Amino acid sequence: MPCDEGSRGFIVVAFCSAILHHWMCKIPTEVATLTNVLEKYLVFFKKACLDPSSSFDGRESVTFNGSRVKLENIFASLQDQEIKDKFQDLKEKMKYLDDDQKLELTTSFSDFLLEKTSYKFDVARIMGFFVDFDTIPKNVFESFFLEAVSFTATADLHTYFKKEIEECLLISMEDENSNAKELLFEQFKEASNFVVNLFDHSRHTVLFQKLENAGLGDDFLCLFEAFQKSNNQISSEKFSQLKQNLDAIDSIFNSREAGIFSEVSNADLLKSSYDNYRLDMKKCIISGIFSLESQEELEFKFINHEANFVESSDLGNNISGNFRSLLPDILKKINNTTDNSQESESLFFYNRFQQRSSSSPEVQHQVERS
Repeated sequence: MPCDEGSRGFIVVAFCSAILHHWMCKIPTEVATLTNVLEKYLVFFKKACLDPSSSFDGRESVTFNGSRVKLENIFASLQDQEIKDKFQDLKEKMKYLDDDQKLELTTSFSDFLLEKTSYKFDVARIMGFFVDFDTIPKNVFESFFLEAVSFTATADLHTYFKKEIEECLLISMEDENSNAKELLFEQFKEASNFVVNLFDHSRHTVLFQKLENAGLGDDFLCLFEAFQKSNNQISSEKFSQLKQNLDAIDSIFNSREAGIFSEVSNADLLKSSYDNYRLDMKKCIISGIFSLESQEELEFKFINHEANFVESSDLGNNISGNFRSLLPDILKKINNTTDNSQESESLFFYNRFQQRSSSSPEVQHQVERS
């Protein structure tokens, strides 16, 4: 049955833990930079979803008298209630059959579809694509759709990582005990399974189009958040505002970088902390859109992220000194307001942080550590 929100969260955590373990521990150093496999796969999958006909036409999973059939031509024919009912029955029975019985059942269902629609459906191929039968979509059309776009996304992923694949093959040829190639392709498979397990046709195709229209179609953080959250009622205007806010974040961080880095000795530590701070702020804004968080909740997270940055970058002694908070500029941009208060920007973070500490044990703990 479909994943609930709790299961989705568990899948996300389990996937990320597993894939990071393989990337950093098992794959040889030469190809250990593939930390963006999931990132690239999500972008390719989104692209394929927005142009499903190209994927579907190339698969030849549905034919008419031996010729390819276009995706739009089969949709109406699959809306028959008897087809929907028999497909549900097929999905349930497939869980408990051996391979020979599954082949017999899928062949029988293909014959049934041929009789009902005049189209020949390669049902065995589609059912064989799904590792977990509980993740099979609710109807025939969506199942063929998902298999086709997943195939295209995986092919694009292989093309993108062609160099890394060749490196793994060379490693395997030089060392017969190496499993570099197998581990690399396992990452590709895990990325595909992650998407297949969470994909909802009616929800995600709408979200992908809205993100694309807002200029966020290739933003991995947005795509990743779209898979974790069930909210698909976000307006196009909200996504346009999100794009503006994310651009504003980058602009502020870029403009302040030189000044902040000129005042420290450990530039490497600061660079890592600064990049993480930027990423956390963007994640926070994106999550706020999908979770419909209040301004108060969002601001509270901003303050915590800046506190973590100050502490991790060894700028703790400068909270009320040389360090000038980024938050006033960020809040002005995302709220589209002008702050007319006389409060010094260098004291903004420190003062607001102290105000929060009285009502939050977590914040109080961070203040004491600083």
